Amino acid sequence: MSKKRKGLALILGVLAGMFMFYNFSSHINAMENNAEIVPEQKKQLSKLSKNVKKKSKSTFSGATTYKGVLVLVLSNSSAKSLASGESGQNLVFLNEMKGVQYAKKNSLAANGILITGAYGKLGDSRAIPVMTAYYSKDMLDTIDFKSNISSFDNLTDIYQEASNYYFWGQYLQLQGSKGLLSNEELIATDGAPDWFLDVAIGHQHFKPYK
Repeated sequence: MSKKRKGLALILGVLAGMFMFYNFSSHINAMENNAEIVPEQKKQLSKLSKNVKKKSKSTFSGATTYKGVLVLVLSNSSAKSLASGESGQNLVFLNEMKGVQYAKKNSLAANGILITGAYGKLGDSRAIPVMTAYYSKDMLDTIDFKSNISSFDNLTDIYQEASNYYFWGQYLQLQGSKGLLSNEELIATDGAPDWFLDVAIGHQHFKPYK
């Protein structure tokens, strides 16, 4: 085999290995998330996952659990909407409110709700969620988005009333976001669970439970 072909084969082998490792890591993350779902919860979670997607008009791709917390997984298309300006952001926030308002009454939300997903990438960076928000159980007991939804008003409450939140500001800035988020504080992590930042900076990815 010529040196040129050997070099090409080596490059292709490295790329294939990287692709397999990425897929394997993602698969392991999904397996770890699903491993904590006890058998009697599977049917309940599957139904909730489908209904959250429907209620939010596919802003959420579904739901899963992590650390005993209910996770509402944002669809990747929401990343572009969050960076598209005020109208796109408003639509995401409104549909998120609909999803949380529905899901917070479910027993799977007994330990709180985590919103994350809408994974974006900049260059060769790993996929990072554009928005992450956590609601403790105490916070879920006090929030009520019914009036926001009916009046289409104060939609930024979806994160301003969260226990903690984190937006990937660099992504929003480089995508040219000039909407509701441009003059807002994008990070509030004081008192957050110890796993929150790992999720917010993309060390833990989620897929909805089917």
